[in-house]
Amino acid sequence: MRLIRRRQNAAPPSDVLENLSILLAECRTSAAKGPIIARSMDLIQDLAPSDSLLLLGYPFGKDAAQVLHSLGSWSSLGGAQIEFFRRPESAGAECRVHGIPVAEVLRRVEVAPHHLREFPLCAGKRAVGALWIGRGREPQEDYSPEEVRICGIIADILGLALSQLGIHNRLERQYAQLASFRTVERAIASSMDLNVTLNVFLDQTMTQLEADAAAILLLDPPGRDLTLAAARGFRKENRPHSRIRLDHALALQAGLERKTASLEFSRPDDPARLAQPLMRDEDFYSWHAAPLIAHGQVRGILEVFRRSPAAPDPDRQELLELLAVQGAIAINSTESLGALQRIRSVLDLTCDSAIEGWSRAVDLHARDAEGHGKRVAELSARTAEHMGIPPDQILAIRRGALLHDIGKIGIPDRILWKPEPLTEEEWSVMRLHPKYAEHLLEPIEFLRPALDIPKYHHERWDGSGYPYGLAGTGIPLAARIFSVIDVWDSMQARRPFRDPRSEAETVVYLRQSAGRQFDPEAVGAFLEVLKENGL
Repeated sequence: MRLIRRRQNAAPPSDVLENLSILLAECRTSAAKGPIIARSMDLIQDLAPSDSLLLLGYPFGKDAAQVLHSLGSWSSLGGAQIEFFRRPESAGAECRVHGIPVAEVLRRVEVAPHHLREFPLCAGKRAVGALWIGRGREPQEDYSPEEVRICGIIADILGLALSQLGIHNRLERQYAQLASFRTVERAIASSMDLNVTLNVFLDQTMTQLEADAAAILLLDPPGRDLTLAAARGFRKENRPHSRIRLDHALALQAGLERKTASLEFSRPDDPARLAQPLMRDEDFYSWHAAPLIAHGQVRGILEVFRRSPAAPDPDRQELLELLAVQGAIAINSTESLGALQRIRSVLDLTCDSAIEGWSRAVDLHARDAEGHGKRVAELSARTAEHMGIPPDQILAIRRGALLHDIGKIGIPDRILWKPEPLTEEEWSVMRLHPKYAEHLLEPIEFLRPALDIPKYHHERWDGSGYPYGLAGTGIPLAARIFSVIDVWDSMQARRPFRDPRSEAETVVYLRQSAGRQFDPEAVGAFLEVLKENGL
């Protein structure tokens, strides 16, 4: 847009102000802010020509400002940070550049303007910046009331734009922070490895806080020493995995006093900075630390470092404290999940040992070949794995195979131990053992996934099995696999009423019975497992 040079004593062109208002209303990114501010300054030059221009913004909270634009005799102030004695809520508030009042700085530049005007940039009642303009050295060159009115309008538009940009930027930061928190939450949920979780957490922390390095120190159970658990961004081996006294150096305030602590330096030769070996050796200019507190206990410390001076930003400290809360939750959750997993592993081992004991007891009671239950369980698990069955289902298959004949404890010994073939009446009693197994195991919640084998392992592919007469794929896959392996092992065992069969004879029987007694796919998979394992 070509800006129009103002005519003497003429009203500002309405189309120029309207276009500027539209441009500023669309100022939604930091990248767009610079060009639009530059156009605004050009507009001031067109409508109220000035020798010097200075635009201040207050993005850092109550104690600092940033020079957003400077022109003419004040161009040397471009990019400077200004520290205030108090937040400027209106024109004329006392502020300083490097310890010198702003008004005095403006008069010390090479060409000090005789006439100065300051316009606050406001959003409602809140000041978001200030516009300073200066002109000439002679009294007759002062700004006219119309020029002051024009600059006031432009300052109002700029104030609204900067406020809108600030709101938009805060929303974007908050969205990024939420995404960061979700990333850490997913890491906590998907991994019980504390190192993995902490490394993901540090990556997100450095991104959100724009830090150059970060570390997590964990407090040992006695509560006096810190151990480095994770670190990012350090150039040298300045953060060794060693123990650090909680009352030592930088950890004092954050750890013992349970509050956020900071060190910030503006000069590389600051004696206080040089006295800190880590700050000196790593070229750090700032250090911030927050305690990691979970359930009222300090679990550790989160540290973040920067290698360049940073403008004051209250939002950064608030975000650090929020991240520290999430870090404490991550540590506590991961450790709790790890402890629960260890307890579960112990319980699983205990349960599996008990199941194997029950299996041996059943083998002895039913006078099966020694180790029958363990052999068929191992071969069933291998075959299931060969067929691509998921690991959690393979565990259920292994347990079900071990307990496949547990229902036989309900069969009278005179039938179970009879050396001759059973009568039809005795067989009707024997065929009840799958139902006895169901009654025994179904109330035990963790064994319910293993129930398919004890309940259905005597069903046949053609529907002639017992006790339910299921057929084909109506029989659970675990039972179809197991029935093949149970017959394989039983045929090669000696019985009171028959001699053991050879391996070759048993293989022939399995192949001939595929499609009648057995699932053909299960037979094929089992024979492949036998071949692969040299059995």
